[in-house]
Amino acid sequence: MLFLKYTYLVIFFWSISTNAFPEMHNYKDLQPLDDNEALDISIISMGKDTEFSRPISDYLSISESEQEKLDQCLKEKAKLIFTDNFDSFNKTCMSAFNMNIADAGYILGSELMHGEWIPPNEDQAVELLMSSAKMGSRESKRLLTNYLTDPIIAINDYQSALEFAKELEKSGYQWDIYRSASLHTAYGTRNEAQEYYEVLIEMATKGNQEASISAALSRIKYGYLHDLTIAKQLFSNADVGSHNKYSFLPVLIDIMEDDLIAARKKLNTCQSLSATCNMLYYKFIVYGIGGPKDLEEANEILERGFEKWPRRTANNYAWEKSIASDAPLFNPSAALKALKYIPERLKQVHYIKDTIAAVYAANNSFEKAIELQSEVLESISTNKPNKRYEGFIQRLNSYKNKKRWIEPNNNEDFIAGIKGFTSTTDTQRELTSI
Repeated sequence: MLFLKYTYLVIFFWSISTNAFPEMHNYKDLQPLDDNEALDISIISMGKDTEFSRPISDYLSISESEQEKLDQCLKEKAKLIFTDNFDSFNKTCMSAFNMNIADAGYILGSELMHGEWIPPNEDQAVELLMSSAKMGSRESKRLLTNYLTDPIIAINDYQSALEFAKELEKSGYQWDIYRSASLHTAYGTRNEAQEYYEVLIEMATKGNQEASISAALSRIKYGYLHDLTIAKQLFSNADVGSHNKYSFLPVLIDIMEDDLIAARKKLNTCQSLSATCNMLYYKFIVYGIGGPKDLEEANEILERGFEKWPRRTANNYAWEKSIASDAPLFNPSAALKALKYIPERLKQVHYIKDTIAAVYAANNSFEKAIELQSEVLESISTNKPNKRYEGFIQRLNSYKNKKRWIEPNNNEDFIAGIKGFTSTTDTQRELTSI
C-alpha cells in the first residue's frame, strides 16, 4: 500500500488540467493519501475487489528506520512523474537496497524494466530484481515470473519462473496460487501440469473465471494436457460468449483443428467485439487464409479496428502501415500519425520502439530509424537468447542501407505461430504479435 499512499493528490488535478502541470514543482506542499484513500484507489484500479485480485504493493515487513528509507525511495519514484531526476531516484533507492531493504530493489528494478519515467535498462533491471527476489521480495518474484515467460520478450526462462511462482504460493494470496497453477500447467512437467490443472479447476468452481480460461487454454495448446474436446467443454462452462475479451478463444480451437474456413467465419463475427479478433481477421484476409486474399478489405478491417480501439491497437496499426509492401496497406503518413496514440512512457519499451523505428524508415527518416533501432538492441537483455534479436539486427541493417523494412508474407508461418502459442495468461498479446 505504500506506493499508493505516496500517490500524490496533485495527480488527480494533473489528469483534468493540462495547463497546471508544467508549473508544479513545489513538492513539499503535496500531501500523501491516508490508508482509506489509498485503499479506495487500489479498488478502483483493480476493478472488482475479489479474493483473486493481484496483491498491491505487497512489501516485506521491515523496521521503522528501514521503512523510512523505503518511503524516501517511493517518494523519489513519485517525483519522476514531474521531473526527469533519475539520479536522485537511483541514488535514494540504491542506498536503501544496499541496506538490505529488498523491495527498494524491486521499486528501482521495475522502473528500469518498464521504462515508464526513466530510460529502460533491461540488464540492470534483471540484475536488481533477481537480487531483490533472492532477498525475499515477493513483488520482484511476481514481476520476474511475468518477464521470464513474456511471449513478446521471449526470454523463455521457464524454470526460474516456475521456481519463483512456487515460492509465491506461500504468500497466502489466491492470485499467486492462480498464477503458479497457470504457469505450471503451461510450462511444468507432466505431473506438475496435471496437478496444477486440478488447482485451476477448483478455483474455477469458486468463481475465478480467469482460472477457467487458463485451464481451457492449457487444453488447447500443444503440451501434456492437450485435449480439444475438454477445452470446448470448459469454454462452454465459462460462458465465453458473454465476454467480448474471450471471443477469440473458439477461433483457436478451429485453427488447432485445421478448420481455417470456420475460423475465418468466427473472426468475421467477433472482429467488432475484440481487438484481438480484429487483428487476427485482418491477417487472415491479408494472407488469404480460409478464403480469398483481399488487400482492400484488409485495409478496411485494420482501419475499423484502429478507429474503435486506437490506444490498444496503435502499435500494431503503425507497424502494419509501415511494413506492408503496397498500398492501400502501406501508408507511412498514417503510421506516423498513429504514434500519438501510444503513451510516451511506453515508447521506451523495446518492441514498441522497434515499431517506431520502422515508421521513421517508412517515412525516409533513416538516420532516426537507425538511432532508434540501435537503442532497441542496446536496451534488451543480452544475457539470455531472444528469438526476436535476429529480426532487430536485420531491420537495423536494412535502415543502414536506406531501405525500409518490408515484412515477408508467409501464411504457413503465421498459422504455425498461432498453433505454437505458449502463454495461457497473456495469450492475446502473443497472438496479435505473430
